[in-house]
Amino acid sequence: MTEEANTAFGEPQWWRKPGVYQNLKTMFEGILAAPRPDVDRAYQKLLYAGSAWRGGAYDDARRLFDEIGDQRAEERFWTFFGCPLARARGEVYAATGPLGEQVGRAEALYLAGNVNQALTLFQEALVSATDEEVVTYLRDRAVALRIEAVQSWCSHHPKHPPLLPALGFGRALPGLAPRRHRRRGTVTGSHLTPSLSTLSSSVPWLAP
Repeated sequence: MTEEANTAFGEPQWWRKPGVYQNLKTMFEGILAAPRPDVDRAYQKLLYAGSAWRGGAYDDARRLFDEIGDQRAEERFWTFFGCPLARARGEVYAATGPLGEQVGRAEALYLAGNVNQALTLFQEALVSATDEEVVTYLRDRAVALRIEAVQSWCSHHPKHPPLLPALGFGRALPGLAPRRHRRRGTVTGSHLTPSLSTLSSSVPWLAP
């Protein structure tokens, strides 16, 4: 598994193609079962955890993240997976923790095109979340969905002034950037929510 390979197949959808994660799991299990002095086991386990996260194998990812504990390599993880490690952990722990069922329903609603219903569930989950990384993940998802809702509203009201550019978001909306392009702090409630809340007078359901 090389950086070149990750760049070529770095899109999230590649990791969820049939057989991709299972093949990677077999490879990593083999590496970890037969350790060699020239192999960095902690690094391989980090790559294994990231592959499980990208592949949607959240139970495997949680087990591996738990085993890694504080032996985390933020820069290495970012290099291979294009995402802050804390953000990946937040997604995994949100999906496998007490809020897992609710988060799963929210994602299913989002994939079905029900953005507003998904947003409601994410906001409700955010109120109940206590883990800092889970809170950050849920806040990011809620903000991204609010931005998407604004875009949808604007597309159905073509004569309305362009609200998002007026708020300084421009054409590239950080909340909707592909995961591999996100940077730490790019999509946070503290950065975006105050601006979005100014739209509540004309689009009340956008208020956090």
